[in-house]
Amino acid sequence: MGTNQRRSLLPLLALVAIVAAMGCSTKIGNLTNEPDRYNEQRVVVKGTVTKTFALPLLGQSLVRLDDGTGQVWVKPHGRVPFKGEKIKVKGTLKIGMVVADHNLGVVIYQSGAD
Repeated sequence: MGTNQRRSLLPLLALVAIVAAMGCSTKIGNLTNEPDRYNEQRVVVKGTVTKTFALPLLGQSLVRLDDGTGQVWVKPHGRVPFKGEKIKVKGTLKIGMVVADHNLGVVIYQSGAD
């Protein structure tokens, strides 16, 4: 393979790597074991909704997501998923959300574009 052919493949390989990375998700156990590493970072997680918590009068809701390695609260944007539903969430992880005097630990704030 000549030099020109290799150079023409570089942009294609870079595009494939970017597309592959977009579909990757982080294990929730990693987030909960090292929250400082992920704080204020954009993360992607997949899992099953195990709990829902809603305050309809305030327009607020949270769901608990479990991927088998751990659990994390998610503040959904838009529709609230049902218990038992498998979902993928893209959002920003934040440490120390407190609701009604209960520290929920780490919470992922789902992005509006998902």
